[in-house]
Amino acid sequence: MEIEKRFTVYEIEQVAQLSSGYAMRLYEFFMQYFDKQTGKGWLEVSLVDLRFRFGLLPNEYARIGNFKTRVIDYSINEINKKTDLTATYEQRKNGRVITGFRFEFTRKQQQ
Repeated sequence: MEIEKRFTVYEIEQVAQLSSGYAMRLYEFFMQYFDKQTGKGWLEVSLVDLRFRFGLLPNEYARIGNFKTRVIDYSINEINKKTDLTATYEQRKNGRVITGFRFEFTRKQQQ
């Protein structure tokens, strides 16, 4: 359908199980880059862009350790436990500075 080309399509039941707004948003990002034919997807995003997509103010989770623990790790764990996707991520660095993340995700096998 034409509408599917302009909007991200996913099952509302998947997002409804998530308690974290960041996990919901990350799941939506994943579905934007999900390939239905292969059951896999990936997303590479800069730290600045990811913070913007989450709607974070400059002073929110300013320390990267807090951002990773409370936003990224928490969201990935919740997505893995409560949705139809399994996700992992890697940090992208310029020297010692984290500049972004690469997320990879696959659809869980139906049982």
